[in-house]
Amino acid sequence: RSLSLSLTLSLSQSLLWNKYWISTLSTSSVVANREYTVKSIRDLSGKMEQGETQLTSSSRMGGYYLPPDKKQEESPINKICRDSTKIAIEQLQGLMTQVAKDALFNRPVKPTAKMAD
Repeated sequence: RSLSLSLTLSLSQSLLWNKYWISTLSTSSVVANREYTVKSIRDLSGKMEQGETQLTSSSRMGGYYLPPDKKQEESPINKICRDSTKIAIEQLQGLMTQVAKDALFNRPVKPTAKMAD
């Protein structure tokens, strides 16, 4: 009876482990984080519109002048660049993960001479 219980537990652990890996390997961070990415891009779009408005209004006033206390803060353009770079890096990391998974697990097995026999 102890042997059958041990085999049952071992089989259960094996099935759970397989289910975990199937789930892990079949998920895509690009798809799973879709809502976060859309929200980030919308936020970036809003920042770009604000920056454009600021640049347009400041150019009508004779140039882009920042008061001395504002010079220490990060400019809107720098914030836009930083945020867009972050979004791009996150997407590239997700795509590279998918490419690695594909290369490791989705390539057809090439028959060897021993397999053909």
